[in-house]
Amino acid sequence: MLRKSLAFLALGILVGCETTGAPQLPAFLQSNNGGSDTVLTASTEHALSKQAALKVALSQSGVTLVGPSGYCVDKTSITRASAALFPCAIFTTSIIEVPDDIGALRLTIGPKTGNNGSIDATALEAFLRSEKGKSMLARSGKADAVQIERTELTKEAFYLRVLDTSPSAYGKTNIGEWRAITQLNGRLSIASAGGYGRIQMEEGASLRLLKSFVATLRSENPITVSKKETNNPLNGIVNKISG
Repeated sequence: MLRKSLAFLALGILVGCETTGAPQLPAFLQSNNGGSDTVLTASTEHALSKQAALKVALSQSGVTLVGPSGYCVDKTSITRASAALFPCAIFTTSIIEVPDDIGALRLTIGPKTGNNGSIDATALEAFLRSEKGKSMLARSGKADAVQIERTELTKEAFYLRVLDTSPSAYGKTNIGEWRAITQLNGRLSIASAGGYGRIQMEEGASLRLLKSFVATLRSENPITVSKKETNNPLNGIVNKISG
């Protein structure tokens, strides 16, 4: 059975479930076009409203939250273990950089895992494709609402493309997104990238944005592993999967 370090998944935090405390789409963004008419770049730090920040230190987890170029943390979305990021342009009327890929980024931070042991990505994928795994992936908790289209393992994370037809605060047409399981500051962390409101993200753009997000996060929150463990991006997330 899954060990305690995977209990984080069992609690449903993996999937960005819209329970109390999960990052939600801010009301003022629901009819916003994502700032797609805003171009060029300026002094972003000074142009932002009090609602956004380029970087936020999450003291409880020790994780520094920062997005790819052109993305800002929505400070109203920050909870004890999660937050959302959007293009900085929607937080200001000033002319600032607009990212090539426009969407919503979310991060949920789990418990400490340490750096001992590793995960069998094949076993993890098999678990997530099971009825129990899919029910955890679904925002509604219903396995039949979820379809895993594909997965990808890299040096930084385990990625999965998910279609979730459960109700979403990010817009009823935004059912597809990429999610990533990785480790930040020794903590199991789940990142996702997808559309919001009227903003749609095609699959390639979603994965490209998510990989950029993960790379930025891991650069800000480096982990130290032994030479023996350096080839496994999920070191310490699970000590063992059996049974």
